[in-house]
Amino acid sequence: MLWNDIVTNDDIEALLDLYGGFHDSFVECMEYVSPCSIDEELGFFKKPEADADLLVRFSRQFRNPRVVELMFGGLIEINFKPTLDVVRHCSIQRHGERLYWAEAVGFEPSKLPGLGCNWICASRIQWRRIPDSTVRHPMRMSS
Repeated sequence: MLWNDIVTNDDIEALLDLYGGFHDSFVECMEYVSPCSIDEELGFFKKPEADADLLVRFSRQFRNPRVVELMFGGLIEINFKPTLDVVRHCSIQRHGERLYWAEAVGFEPSKLPGLGCNWICASRIQWRRIPDSTVRHPMRMSS
């Protein structure tokens, strides 16, 4: 499963076209990876070359592909409120050195943080298709 970089507007359009603009999809799971660590002497440190990353898996009600993962490298900020609803539309935009994924059409980063939608801002975005045969569902807390 190869990662595809989002660098140009054509890269953004290719992903949105492939995944139907994220229509009828939902965030199945997220995994945050910190640039910080604890060494063997239990000391806290931040790896100087590392940034925070966020892996987000989307599933949708269509095939080819049904599941995609987006890796937000150099995570800058996230605004996410859990919802039981599906994504109706989304946008991916570049503003300067930042890339934004937002659960809204016409998303304007200049109006942050007051927008009432889920959004993620990072320095880099990569994405990949996940074949149906390899989809694993995330662990859930027992009730």
